[in-house]
Amino acid sequence: MKLEDFISESIIQIINGVEKAQRFALEKKAKVNPKSLILLKASENSYVDEYSNKPAQSIDFDISITTKEEGGTSGKLGVFVSVFKAGVEGREAIENFTSNKIKFSVPIVLPYQEKE
Repeated sequence: MKLEDFISESIIQIINGVEKAQRFALEKKAKVNPKSLILLKASENSYVDEYSNKPAQSIDFDISITTKEEGGTSGKLGVFVSVFKAGVEGREAIENFTSNKIKFSVPIVLPYQEKE
C-alpha cells in the first residue's frame, strides 16, 4: 500500500468513526469534538464547552496499523488488537508485515448525571 493511500484511508476511517460517535453522543446529551470548545489554560491544555460550561475530556488514541503482503500481492489495511493464530497450515508462503502507528486525540464533553 502506498503511503498516500495509507494516510488517506486512515483519515477517512477516523472521520467516519468521529461522525458515528457524534450521532450517538447527541442522543445521550454528550458532545464529540464540539465547535463550542474554548481554551481555559493553555499550559494544562484545558478546555470547556462555552454553551454548557462543562469541562471537555480528551480521549487519546494510539493505534497500531498492520498491513500484510503475501506472495507479492498487497493485503488490506487493518487494525489488529492482539490477534493470535495458532496451528500449522499445509502451505508455504512468503509474508511481509508492515506496522505503522497513528496517534490522535478526540475531545468530548460527557453528560452529567442528574440528581436523584
